[in-house]
Amino acid sequence: MEKQLNEERCEERGLSQSDVAAALGLTRAAVSKWFTGKSLPRPAELLKLGRLLGLRYTELVEQVNAVEEPIVAFRKRASCKTN
Repeated sequence: MEKQLNEERCEERGLSQSDVAAALGLTRAAVSKWFTGKSLPRPAELLKLGRLLGLRYTELVEQVNAVEEPIVAFRKRASCKTN
């Protein structure tokens, strides 16, 4: 599963990406990458963002359902063939 910031929560608080960037002392480009899913903020920045918005981690970060393929492992013994 991948994680992504919940941009709707910022919009509910009336903050744009530029406002968030200014409040955290970052560039708007860095904040934009967070909300487009290209990257996630570091833990310290995530904590500051949560405090700014008044949100907990579970409210701020959402799980993105990625198609997961099953993991299959085969173990071969000495001269046994696998089909």
